[in-house]
Amino acid sequence: MTKPFLKWAGGKGQLIEQIEKFLPEELGNGSIKRYIEPFIGGGALFLYIANTYEIEEFVISDINSELVIA
Repeated sequence: MTKPFLKWAGGKGQLIEQIEKFLPEELGNGSIKRYIEPFIGGGALFLYIANTYEIEEFVISDINSELVIA
């Protein structure tokens, strides 16, 4: 598993196994081509999805401008 690019309060890295149960099954069959992550934080969920599923386009964002600009 890929580690988040930074430690972040409220990080999801340790919850990936539980979160995965709620991800849409379309991720697994390749019908979702764009992933939008509105709250990148430390990036754990984004990195998991990017390394696990066939996604063509990613859009990442966060309200914390220091994360987005970095």
